[in-house]
Amino acid sequence: RNVRDAELVDIVAPNNDFRFSRQNPNCFQPIFRVLNTGAIDIFSLEFTYGTLNGPKQSSSWAGEIKVGAQQDIELWQPDFADPNSDNKFYCKITSINGHPLMADDGTKEKTSHYSITPHLKNNLVIQLRTNNQPEQNTLTIQNNDGNIYLSKTYNQANTLYRDTVSLPSGCFKLLFEDKGKNGLSFWAFPAGGNGNLQLRSLDGDLYRNFQSDFGTAIEYYFTTTYTMATPTFETATKDVYIFPNPATDRVSIDLSDFEKASDFSIKILDITGKTMSLTKPIYLENSIQLDTKNMSRGVYILELKHKEGVFSKKLILE
Repeated sequence: RNVRDAELVDIVAPNNDFRFSRQNPNCFQPIFRVLNTGAIDIFSLEFTYGTLNGPKQSSSWAGEIKVGAQQDIELWQPDFADPNSDNKFYCKITSINGHPLMADDGTKEKTSHYSITPHLKNNLVIQLRTNNQPEQNTLTIQNNDGNIYLSKTYNQANTLYRDTVSLPSGCFKLLFEDKGKNGLSFWAFPAGGNGNLQLRSLDGDLYRNFQSDFGTAIEYYFTTTYTMATPTFETATKDVYIFPNPATDRVSIDLSDFEKASDFSIKILDITGKTMSLTKPIYLENSIQLDTKNMSRGVYILELKHKEGVFSKKLILE
């Protein structure tokens, strides 16, 4: 083998390969996975990269990759706004430890197909319904220069938080983390309760309803004003949310995805499918309050009917 050698194993981002779905679609710094295939350690690399048919740029990286080891390397954001990109990205290693390649054998370059990040308005609302462990959660929004525009921690369980943030033009990452590594809802840990994270416009339009069972973190990339190419606007499926869950004597049903709560009819079924008697629900503008203190402890199905469909949710009373 060559004394100085490396393999470009993967373009981690931008890439729509399902293996890298957590980091994509991505408008941030590209991420390249490099394997040291030489006989000595790597201390510096130089790359040429960009959209496949657009202008390329060169960037250097300094660090350490031991012989036989691999590392993910982040570099400066390229120009994604090339109208002829065809959603293809290209990268090549052009030098190792400050020296030209000893062998240009095709293992130094890769091409990936990528998806365009959502294009959102500059003023956003981050809506979080906490679960029973809000102290485990943090949220940040930053741009690709490292500037932080929102940083949040939470301390009130089963509470609705709404934060408004005004962003300039650029590419941004929303990072929501859970220290317990069980997301906002996890079937194997019902005592943690159920939470929900949404991204909305100031007008109330729903951009993204994030999956609550996400494990350790949610990474979501988007642009404002600046676009990677033709803008794409993400739409989310409407849903209903119940909290707290597990509950004791009262349950609230969040219906903020819909115009008014009075459009819903509601019933509760036990696990055999039998309809249970229920104290008259209290209808508010965008929610329904249920009195459950006279119901037996156990597992039930909450069924809500609406002209747009039937929504069934598991409810635990303890």
